[in-house]
Amino acid sequence: MFGYKLVKFENPFVKNNGKNRYIRIADIEKTILDYFYINAGINTEKKILQVRIDADVFKSDVNLDRLYKYLNDFRNKALEKRISKLIKIVSQ
Repeated sequence: MFGYKLVKFENPFVKNNGKNRYIRIADIEKTILDYFYINAGINTEKKILQVRIDADVFKSDVNLDRLYKYLNDFRNKALEKRISKLIKIVSQ
């Protein structure tokens, strides 16, 4: 597992007996890759546009270096093509 950070989880309704509990929260880059990996049918420009990713948010929040690093870890050419189309669309 990669592409996440540990965030301390505090539930006011449950006593934790002094133990720290953490949950994994995926980075935005990992979330995007997981979504397109799981939804392999989203492989055309039309289908990618239907996902309705906000281009301004993508440009401001997604670290492309991290996205490409994670993408390389997937070792999946079909996913690389879909992500390439996504980046082309949000860059217009």
